[in-house]
Amino acid sequence: MKPKRMTVIAVVLVFLLSGFYVYSTFSYILFGSLLPLYSIHNKDDTQHEVIVEVFGVYNQSITKEEYSVRSGSMADYPKTFWFKFNRWTDYRFEVTLDNETVRTYEGKTDNFREVHIVLYDKDSEYYPIIVDEMSFELGKGRKWDYD
Repeated sequence: MKPKRMTVIAVVLVFLLSGFYVYSTFSYILFGSLLPLYSIHNKDDTQHEVIVEVFGVYNQSITKEEYSVRSGSMADYPKTFWFKFNRWTDYRFEVTLDNETVRTYEGKTDNFREVHIVLYDKDSEYYPIIVDEMSFELGKGRKWDYD
């Protein structure tokens, strides 16, 4: 009788662990990442034109978007299907501000990271554009990796 009881307990345990795994990953498969691919925040008093181009493997352009970001507002770009399954690839983000200033960021993107772009942060030594990584840590929330 004991081997049958142990088998039932093992089957129930495997079923519970499988259910927890599906429950924790299913929403990501359906809805995507917690964070966008990148976000833009304008801290200046005027509106700015921003172009963000993302390059992948072999310097291939994946997306190129143009934004008109008003004073104090934000814009972002969601992680698409492409980024869900290519997270081990190094990406290069080229940010052009008002057709003049260009900044680049190179790095990997995954479910818990986004590229954060800040325009005209007067407290920064990288004025007028900061392009860096922001991550999400469980229990701590968003963490900006900028020094």
